[in-house]
Amino acid sequence: MQTLATLSNGTLLGETSALEGSEHSVTAIATMPTRVLFVEAEAFRKQFTDPLVHFVVKTLASRVRATVENAAHKVVNTIQSPKSLRLRGDCEITHTLLKSDITISQFPFLVGNSIRGTGTIVQPVHALLPLPNYPSFSAAHFEIVRRGNGFAVRDLGTNVGVYVNGLHIKKYQEPAVAELNPGENRIEVRPQGDKGKSPLKFKVFMPVKD
Repeated sequence: MQTLATLSNGTLLGETSALEGSEHSVTAIATMPTRVLFVEAEAFRKQFTDPLVHFVVKTLASRVRATVENAAHKVVNTIQSPKSLRLRGDCEITHTLLKSDITISQFPFLVGNSIRGTGTIVQPVHALLPLPNYPSFSAAHFEIVRRGNGFAVRDLGTNVGVYVNGLHIKKYQEPAVAELNPGENRIEVRPQGDKGKSPLKFKVFMPVKD
């Protein structure tokens, strides 16, 4: 939700919609105890019984609506998603294998198990960790993707799914995708049937803006 204006004492809200008989294009939230006077739309329109006055006022109201909607459109379009994210290990195993933060700037970015590999493989589009003793961690386990003006994590059809900030996602059930929040995000792969294995944990950092 974007703030377009702050209203003070004695101002109107909703007069444009009342005159046009249309839906509201904005809403308001009181930031302090407030007294308001509610006027029904029909009663408001009856104050402009003269056809010429009604036409002029309605025309002006339409122009105001167009200005507000154009301003809102510009605000939305100025919101830019960060150009890159950072991935790091968040438990002893993943921290040891990843060693340092990975900057992700190409999407989708895949995270998985190299299975037969002897070392961590980091490329611009993936990070593969050598975990042959973690069969629950799939070769292509999850990916980080752009989604609108933000980013999300998507499970790639694994048996155990992925936990993103505590939300369990799996490809063939709802939800299959989890949005990432600005700031720190936690991702976990919780083994099932891998006796004695602790969850694999990752952190993804999403800057508020670059």
